[in-house]
Amino acid sequence: MAALNQKCQLWDVSRGIVFAGEPKVFYPNLVMESYHTAAATATDSEAQSACVAVASMGEIAKKPTRRRRKLVVSDVEVTATEEPVTMSHTSASAEEEPVPEDGEEVEEPIGNTIKKQPENSSTMVPPFTPLPFKMPEELFRAAKQAAEGSPQSFWSYSMYRGPDDERVKVHYCTSQYTTERVLQNYFAHEEVLGFDLEWETNATRSRGPRKNVSLIQIASPSRVGLFHVAKYPCKGSLVPPTLKQIMENPKITKVGVAIKGDCRRMEQHLDIKCRGILELSHLYKLVRFSRTGEYNLINKRLVSLAFLVEECLGLPLFKGADVRTSHWANVLDADQIEYSASDAYASVQLYFVLNHQREQLNPVPPLPPHAELDLPLRHAGNDYLFAEDSEAQSPTEDTTDPLNASTTAKQTDVVNSNDPANIDNLVEAFDDPNVHPLLNAAQKKAYRLCFTRQDIRISPIRLRAYYLWYDNPDLKPEKISEILRDPPLATITVVAYILDSLHTAGLPYDKERLRDEVLVHVTPEVRAKAWWRTKSGDVWVKPFEKEGLLPVRSQESGEPVGTQA
Repeated sequence: MAALNQKCQLWDVSRGIVFAGEPKVFYPNLVMESYHTAAATATDSEAQSACVAVASMGEIAKKPTRRRRKLVVSDVEVTATEEPVTMSHTSASAEEEPVPEDGEEVEEPIGNTIKKQPENSSTMVPPFTPLPFKMPEELFRAAKQAAEGSPQSFWSYSMYRGPDDERVKVHYCTSQYTTERVLQNYFAHEEVLGFDLEWETNATRSRGPRKNVSLIQIASPSRVGLFHVAKYPCKGSLVPPTLKQIMENPKITKVGVAIKGDCRRMEQHLDIKCRGILELSHLYKLVRFSRTGEYNLINKRLVSLAFLVEECLGLPLFKGADVRTSHWANVLDADQIEYSASDAYASVQLYFVLNHQREQLNPVPPLPPHAELDLPLRHAGNDYLFAEDSEAQSPTEDTTDPLNASTTAKQTDVVNSNDPANIDNLVEAFDDPNVHPLLNAAQKKAYRLCFTRQDIRISPIRLRAYYLWYDNPDLKPEKISEILRDPPLATITVVAYILDSLHTAGLPYDKERLRDEVLVHVTPEVRAKAWWRTKSGDVWVKPFEKEGLLPVRSQESGEPVGTQA
């Protein structure tokens, strides 16, 4: 059947009302008994308020009886009578896998290297959390006993209760002004915050921040902030000052899964250089395998948020593809608010649950270092873990972008740069006799540079490739790729690491070696690749191109025949 003409379709409250001559869309408060889709959740107009604090939005799909839900709209209270709304759910297996960043690798699916814990009678009690907001046993038990895959069976932020039965509040902000006010009042003084992003699935880098950073989610133990960048008014900056202060403050720990990828997106599109970020995958593996003494299983491979929630919080997390891939640049509906608020709130609950479990271990292992530092993990014996899987997966021309790795800054309070003895002791802690001796020496040089030069923004993982090349004239990138990892890294990845080190840190080099051993791999085919053009590849190469160091190639064979004039 041919699609209905647009003007013949039934009007839905989520579309709002546009009056002739008025550019704004108004979203009126209507009695919800006449509407039967999640998109029909009542919201006020953006003109009236850009921030909505919602109590237990997720219960729309959880209670089969009619109830009265109170929405706090700025300083005005609005009460609406609702019929229960049925949200469509699909299997949690539809979750989007975390995207590996520099120094990270996605964990194999559940059932391979990490298996779910067996269920017993204790699984009918919610896991302990030290936070004042906890999940009541009756709600947890009801979710456990609900039909698998039903709306009532999934974990949600709306199931948590604080003192005096207080519920987690959600602030949905669609302007810079209300975002700034909410952040100052409720989030700026927290020590730990859950963090997540949503963006349009078809967004390319050229489409700008509204498509690439559509929604920023920040959660504290009692509140969730949904900051809808895509709906901010066109006038003014997209970055409220307090948001930038929170994200760049290393003393406020931001926690999440695949968090480096989200922070890299924030830096690319909003010029926010995130610091103080902690990867929950690292904390989970540190706690789980320190408990069993299986230190060899502690690594930096990522595990999915859905797995962590079900494993550590006891219930499956809804990850339906229909919501995950929905249009995040549009005004959010009830499904999207439930989904995005739950993701951010899950992160903050996971951190406190796992950190409490870490503190019960004997001996107590240190917390994983902030992810932007690219430091190795340490187990309970305070030994550093130099797991080779801390490298990104071996890039190929077809599937992986070897330049898709964030350069990172060191925290200024990690080490006293005015105390050489302190730096010497710290660098010696990275001595690892179990790796190739040349790699061990390069590794220590890389960390020493990061500790002493806090003005540079580059990962030690990249710097050690440079030192292997510069300090060893007989080593070429092909051999360095074998020393760095087994199976070897792609040669172009090593080349990218060396060029990034030269450009970012201003390190010395031999012109002839650079031309004949490194730049020779930067072929026209490589420079034509999308990942090279859209990342920093040409930025690294252009200074050497101006110096005439790029090889001139034969038009017939493509082989180097000399250098530029």
